[in-house]
Amino acid sequence: MTVMHSPLLLCRSCARQLTRNRSFNSKLSWTTLTGEKARGGSIFLNENNFFLIDDSFKFETFYSKMKSEIDRTNILTFDTEFIPYSHGEKPDVQLLQIGTLSGNSYLFRTKFLHQNHLKMIVELFGQHGVTKIASGLMNDENALNSSLPDFKLTEGMDIQHLVIVVLPDHEAVLGRKLGLKSLALNLLGYRFPRLDFSDYHRIADSYLPDRLVRYASADVLSLVDLYLNLYCFHHKLPLLTPGDVHNFEFTQFNLEKFKLR
Repeated sequence: MTVMHSPLLLCRSCARQLTRNRSFNSKLSWTTLTGEKARGGSIFLNENNFFLIDDSFKFETFYSKMKSEIDRTNILTFDTEFIPYSHGEKPDVQLLQIGTLSGNSYLFRTKFLHQNHLKMIVELFGQHGVTKIASGLMNDENALNSSLPDFKLTEGMDIQHLVIVVLPDHEAVLGRKLGLKSLALNLLGYRFPRLDFSDYHRIADSYLPDRLVRYASADVLSLVDLYLNLYCFHHKLPLLTPGDVHNFEFTQFNLEKFKLR
């Protein structure tokens, strides 16, 4: 299989290690999926693999591209960003991130979009046959329920539950280090871009800081990378980066055991 350059890369030495060995041992001795210590390498993002969508023209330009990528695999990853809120208040989603197995992320600024476009997003999340993967699924689902009229999630999967099922003896599972940042570090060996807490309060600003855009992209692209590599580990295949989906025939896990709704 030809390895393509990907916008989201594993530690290169990890990738080389795994392509030499197609067999795996799911014991506690691991730190990353390749058995190497987590080195904290950065997620690589460039201007060609994340798309900020904050008006109707951009929506019309990029939604069809995103949908065609989703239709190829019937899988998407997603996350939400909202202004910090007090106890008793409901989250108001300002940014909805969607990732595809082609290695692209699409960042929708929901408050800047037409109602017809938001309806198309709602329909996508209600579409049967498409698996929607998140980290902390219930929190994101509740946020979208309170922010988008008629939102209903079908066939959602929490990456944390997937990790527990596929890697029950891994130290990340036994140590309950199941947050997305922890999984990215402990299973893939990289760290998220730096972000200050004050940046979250700028999520509704007319201009989003570049570091916030990159962080939001890293959320859904790390979910893509986790899913791809859990799939390959499960089937004893070399680890993949998102661009490799172009060279690989994907079939989904037996999703019944993941308690899809």
